[in-house]
Order: sequence, then C-alpha cells, then structure tokens
Amino acid sequence: MAVLDRQTDDNRLHGLDWLRAGAAVLVVTLHAGIAYLVARMPGLAWPTHDPSGHPTVDAITWWINGFIMPLFFVQSGYLACQIMRAKGSAGFLKHRTRRLLAPFALGCVLILPLDLYAWLLGWAGEGKITLHKLRSLKIDSPLGDNLWGVSHLWFLQYLWLFCLCAWGMR
Repeated sequence: MAVLDRQTDDNRLHGLDWLRAGAAVLVVTLHAGIAYLVARMPGLAWPTHDPSGHPTVDAITWWINGFIMPLFFVQSGYLACQIMRAKGSAGFLKHRTRRLLAPFALGCVLILPLDLYAWLLGWAGEGKITLHKLRSLKIDSPLGDNLWGVSHLWFLQYLWLFCLCAWGMR
C-alpha cells in the first residue's frame, strides 16, 4: 500500500480551517433550528414551521445568529488580506472571482431553481399557498416579496463585492 505524498503549506493556519469548519456546523444548526423557533425571525419566510418549538432552541438559534456571519466575514477579510499580499491586486481579483463569483453563478443556475421549488413545496405543505401556485409562481405577499433573489447564495455575492471594494481601494 503506497502512501500518497501530500504537499504541505507551512504558511497555512490550520486553526482557521478548524474555526471555519466549526462555524459551518453552527450554520447548519442555525438553519435546522429556524423551523422550531417559538420567537420567529422577523421578515424571514421559512418553508416550514413546527409549532411545538422550544425556548432552548430559540436560545441556541438566536445565539448562533448573533455572531456567525460576522465571524465568517472577519475570517474572510483576514484571509483576503493574505491573498492580496501573496498574489498582488490583479492576482487577488482573479483568485477571488474564480473562488467566489464562479460558484455563485453556477449556483444561481443549478441550485436556485431547485431551492425555489423546495420552498414552494414547503409552503404548499403548510397550506400557505395552493398547489396551483407551484406552476404559476405568482405568490401573494408577504411570501412573494422575498421569493426571487439569491437565497442562500447571498454570502458569496456580498463577499465578492467586498473583495471588489478591497481591490478597488488597493
């Protein structure tokens, strides 16, 4: 049995990898908890809601919500600075476009249509919309107000825009 040689990057901060992995688990926990909230998030149209929620779920979900996205943005900013130093302005923009904008565009084409129908099926299952609305995509307010957009891909969009601003200020 051969052992594969692995390239090691002495400059890599493995603690940040673990921090990002732990934060990703917390994001999954946050999204799982939203369906069980007693105190629902204002303005957030979620595809399903279980009325048997519990205050402990609220405490955990709202606690995670309070810090998780700032944590991702601060970590991304730190790493973006390292990339800018290593690759220069042009290399930075090319790298961030390839790593952020390309997956964002692909996600808009492949994931968002499936995401849209998952939400619509959830709302139909809860009686918030009729099955006829699944075909017409004409959803009344307030659900229809947030129907179109980048959904869960918003983070990639904003992160790329922040990188574009950093590149422009460089």
